Amino acid sequence: MAEIINICPRMMTIEQLIDTVKQADENTAITRYFVRQLCKENKIVHIKAGQKYLINYDKFIDYLNYGGENECQKASTKNG
Repeated sequence: MAEIINICPRMMTIEQLIDTVKQADENTAITRYFVRQLCKENKIVHIKAGQKYLINYDKFIDYLNYGGENECQKASTKNG
């Protein structure tokens, strides 16, 4: 029987995301404002929980690496 693997996305608040990125590169120019704007413009994969944005960390890194390809639109075209 096939093994089922449960992969849970790493969802982070903006603060957690910035802290994690800064651990990898303390000289990063990425700011809270930049991440918040990406969420508001629906350019990165996220959900809103109350007043907070929860951002998929791995998709955020993909966005930075591959630049500009709208992950939210890409995901919606796969589903519909």
